[in-house]
Amino acid sequence: MSKFSTYFSKFSAKAPSQIHQPNQFAETSRQSKELGYYEEAIRDLEAAPYAVSYRFVFILAKLYANAYHIISALLGLACVYLLVNIFVGFESMPKGVNPIVLWTMAVLLGILLIVLLIGIEMVKGNLANTLFRNKAIRVGNKSMTTIGLVGMMSVSILISAIGGAVVSLKTSDKTIDIRQSYLSQSDSIKSYYQAKIKALQTEINAANALKASRLKRSPMWGLTKEESNTLNHNKTQLASLEQSFQNNLLGLKSGYQEDLTKNLVQGTNAAWVVAGIVFVLEILLLWAYSFLWEYRAEAKAEAINFHVLEIERKQALKNTATTDKTVEKMAEEYEKMRELLQQAVGGQQNFQIMNNHTPTPQKVGYRFGMQKANDEIDLPKNKQAFVIGEGNRICMHCGTPYEYRIHNQKYCTEKCRVEAWQQKTGKVLKKTKRDE
Repeated sequence: MSKFSTYFSKFSAKAPSQIHQPNQFAETSRQSKELGYYEEAIRDLEAAPYAVSYRFVFILAKLYANAYHIISALLGLACVYLLVNIFVGFESMPKGVNPIVLWTMAVLLGILLIVLLIGIEMVKGNLANTLFRNKAIRVGNKSMTTIGLVGMMSVSILISAIGGAVVSLKTSDKTIDIRQSYLSQSDSIKSYYQAKIKALQTEINAANALKASRLKRSPMWGLTKEESNTLNHNKTQLASLEQSFQNNLLGLKSGYQEDLTKNLVQGTNAAWVVAGIVFVLEILLLWAYSFLWEYRAEAKAEAINFHVLEIERKQALKNTATTDKTVEKMAEEYEKMRELLQQAVGGQQNFQIMNNHTPTPQKVGYRFGMQKANDEIDLPKNKQAFVIGEGNRICMHCGTPYEYRIHNQKYCTEKCRVEAWQQKTGKVLKKTKRDE
């Protein structure tokens, strides 16, 4: 190996410790992506309030409730057109009547029916809002409101269903196409058979004329055998053509009637389907109004609950702060009392309780304590803040202050000692004859 190759290999080769080291950038990118996945999952799984969770459904229900009134009115316009056509004869005007009169009647009747249709939709919407609003706020509905809403819904369903049926029949009706197809095929068949029948009839007439002219010359003369056979064949073929012509016309007419029947059945079925769809849409309209007011009621209740929880939280924090201050104060008093007791027991100073009537401390032999004042001293309810009225120790069972006579004495009386032992061991101390 040359010196140049050796020198170049120092810069191109990697040390063994550097070969398997991880790519810090790729590792950081991977961890960031995984963290994003986890944060997205946590965000999706977090409990959302009712007002936020169902906000999209609320918007859809509101849009549907507003849009369906327009759809129902448009379907009602088809029903208006049908009624105007029935009562006025909008399409086929009778002869001898001034068209201006019929057009004026049609326009006036159409305007009246459109105003009535819009009024029905407005009343239906107001009654639905009233009914479901009262239900949401837990207020009883009047019977007239329910009856009125049911009546308006029935009329609206009827008008919209008839309008939808009219639209369906107008759009799916193929009567004109079927009739045109029938006439076209009929004309084709007639032209085909009539041409053949006419040609045969011409040949037959020519043969008959030839036979008649020959018979006038001589009774013995007539058509030859070949001409007679041709004439008979033409007559037979003519009868067959006429029969086929009639059969084809009858078959074409039968097919035409079947097509008309199928078209009528299809139109009727489509009309029933449209009527069913209109009924379902009307029921969905009731659900939309019901959900709108239910959403408002639930959102309001949720807002009130949040407000109550906020008040309770503030009250709890306030109570906690007050309790903490009380506990700290009681702990300070307890510490002071404990220091005083230790000093009194250690003989460093006489124990003294400050109150409205401060008695004079007395030292009687080994007893360090305070003689009970003439006035009654109120004892606090909390044991930590217990005030010693007399004596220099507190009974560990009943909490009564007493003057100890033995250095390891813990109870004020023998009774307290026995009761404490019974509570601690769960046993009952039997009385001996001496105790009796």
